[in-house]
Amino acid sequence: MEHTKKLVLVSPEVLDRAKDSRPQRLEKTKVRELEDQLSSVLNDPHLDDTTKMKRYSEVLQRYTVYHAKADELPQIRVLPGTKYDAQSKDTSQTRAIERDVIESVPRAFKSKATQLLGKMTSSDSGLYWTDRGELIVDDRTIKGSHIVDLVNDMMRKRKSATPVGMDEFTKALARINTPRELIGNPDRWKEYAARMFPMEAYLNNLYYDPSHPAAFGGVGAIKRAAKQDKRNISVKKITEWLQGRDAYTLHKPPKKTFQRNKVIVSGIDSQWQADLVDVSSFAKQNRGYRYILTCIDILSKFAWARALKDKTSRSVTRAFRSILKEQNRKPQALQTDKGKEFLNKPFQKFLRDEKIRFFTTNNETKASVVERFNRTLKTKMWRYFTANGTRRYSDVLQKFLDGYNRSKHRSIGMAPKDVNEYCQEKVWQRLYGDVAVAEREFKFALGDTVRISMATRPFRKGYLPQWTDEVFTVARRIQRVPPVYRLKDYDGEMIEGTFYEQEMQKVSKEDQTYRIEKIIRRRTRSGRKEYFVKWKGYPSKFNSWVTEVYTYKNINSSPLLYPDNTVTHYRVKLAQPISLEGQWEVGLAEIIYPHQWYNVDEECEYSYTVNGGDQWWRKHIQPGHYGSMKDIFELLETNYLEHIKYIYHDKTRKLEIRLEEGAQVRFKGRLADMLGFQTEAPTVTQSITLDRPIDLRQPHNLFVYCDIVEPRAVGHTRVPLLRVVNVKQRYGEDVSMIFTNIHYQPVKQKYFDTIEMDIRDSVGRKVPFVRGNVIVTLHFRLKRASHFV
Repeated sequence: MEHTKKLVLVSPEVLDRAKDSRPQRLEKTKVRELEDQLSSVLNDPHLDDTTKMKRYSEVLQRYTVYHAKADELPQIRVLPGTKYDAQSKDTSQTRAIERDVIESVPRAFKSKATQLLGKMTSSDSGLYWTDRGELIVDDRTIKGSHIVDLVNDMMRKRKSATPVGMDEFTKALARINTPRELIGNPDRWKEYAARMFPMEAYLNNLYYDPSHPAAFGGVGAIKRAAKQDKRNISVKKITEWLQGRDAYTLHKPPKKTFQRNKVIVSGIDSQWQADLVDVSSFAKQNRGYRYILTCIDILSKFAWARALKDKTSRSVTRAFRSILKEQNRKPQALQTDKGKEFLNKPFQKFLRDEKIRFFTTNNETKASVVERFNRTLKTKMWRYFTANGTRRYSDVLQKFLDGYNRSKHRSIGMAPKDVNEYCQEKVWQRLYGDVAVAEREFKFALGDTVRISMATRPFRKGYLPQWTDEVFTVARRIQRVPPVYRLKDYDGEMIEGTFYEQEMQKVSKEDQTYRIEKIIRRRTRSGRKEYFVKWKGYPSKFNSWVTEVYTYKNINSSPLLYPDNTVTHYRVKLAQPISLEGQWEVGLAEIIYPHQWYNVDEECEYSYTVNGGDQWWRKHIQPGHYGSMKDIFELLETNYLEHIKYIYHDKTRKLEIRLEEGAQVRFKGRLADMLGFQTEAPTVTQSITLDRPIDLRQPHNLFVYCDIVEPRAVGHTRVPLLRVVNVKQRYGEDVSMIFTNIHYQPVKQKYFDTIEMDIRDSVGRKVPFVRGNVIVTLHFRLKRASHFV
């Protein structure tokens, strides 16, 4: 007993019933014949995997019917024991079915099928199968199911219908945390993920599906869609999920109007603000004056202005000196923006000589008090222009200033000219008497990762990213009204200025990846290539060298090992296994392919009828590249020219189909897409002009998939997409594309000795190359150390 692998437990009563029960002789003979057919299909070397599985399914259905009476016999199942071993010498019927599973899957999937069976036979799976292969889940037999069919459908996408018992099978696999790499069928992975990560899968499917009303929307749109689908997902959960999506955080509309800190000063001339107004468009009418230097005292709101012909250090210094002399007033501190006209050495030396402290502003509103004065001044000027039919302001500029300084100011309750040292306390109380209000709570915690609004950039399009690619960390919180924050960058260096909560957006950077903006230079050290790169969205101080440890040229060079390889889908055996330590990424560095493929392949179908559908004729279509409308019309020509007519409109490049009563046409595959149909298998029952123009150049993009890449969200599913390659060259050329801007994707496994490549078009069809090979060069690198939380 110590060497026993599995025990089959049956009661004496069941054993007696098994002995007494006998199928009819005819049924026994038919069952044996069908069993022989199943074995023959699996072992036929002349059948490809698709045909083999199709025929196996057909025979299996007949086998199940003839074995129906055996349902009354006792069901024998294998109890969980030792881990599944593909080399086991067990000759039981159940073990034979396990061998059938391994033999039925394509050669490329046999290893995964073995691993999946091992996972299924673990002691806590609750998964068993009868001696006839019917699935048992938690002691419940799923009638009509078969383990061979279920495992094959879980491995890869097939054209056949969903097997019986798939829902129960998926639930059981999710319960035992089956690894992602063992589920190759994207449809099954979608169902599996929905059970393992119900909210995550639902939000991914909703958000990244362009046809969904809530696709790429905000919190409100997703919440409404979830409510409509009867999903109880809180606003907080949706917000947290969106914080980890660059597509949302980079394009979220920033708030531009909100309460800001008041500029508080102690008295008259304790702080001035200065700015330069550009009026260069009126230079000809104003003797060459192109700028106006404006200054204002923060407390009294008293303002000065000087017209300038240029903004050189000499002109700005001379103008500011004249302002100081005008009323013999001088500020203790001067605040400006970061314009070079104020930061130059001569102007800064002048301020130091006058013992005036200088500082700049860093936030969006810059020097807000002087900017508000600029708006008032320009309003007066433009009204003057309209009233007098002129654009000349240089003669009346000082009159505008005199009128402003003598007019009552709403915020201080008097005219700026009347504010003096005797009434400044009253003015101060009017401006700042309410600053001592209750403290407000901080929205962000220390250590939170945030993006900064880019709303400061003028004329920025609303659909472009509105926030920085670079992510910062909250380093300090300052209690003001409203509160402000100090931030630090990746290196821990404090960045200048303070930021309001409306200028910050909390993010959850889950992917921890960086995008290369450009390669600056290259070098080779110890035989290894290195690239000095600039990271997208980060300042130049973060430019760094990226070490190239692996660059692997992948070519369809293993036909003997993998006879099913094609130009568009192939697996190669590496000369030596690759073993990686740490977190690695891989990108497509180069691709070489023949730009020569069929736009009409063997999957295309064209059929027609002229008698209302009573009889359909299917026209033979010769696969090939149809490069002209003459070729297309020859392809579409039928024997019923008076019933079915095709007309090509040169200006719109659209196809018109004219049908007489009773005539219908049907298209399928690439042919339908090429002609301009929106669906893949349309049936036309009346005369129409197609909405889309004929496109003989498809496909326009090659989608390059690689099995070692971590799957990522594309549309409504997750796939191991390496890169999308844009097709630009002429048909018939051999194309070589080298990518300097490499898009890196995480590597999902640390050890591998084979790499599988798959080239498809935008709707997932294989690209029907006519000749040659597709050669790809993969570039591996260590993932950059991440500062994201």
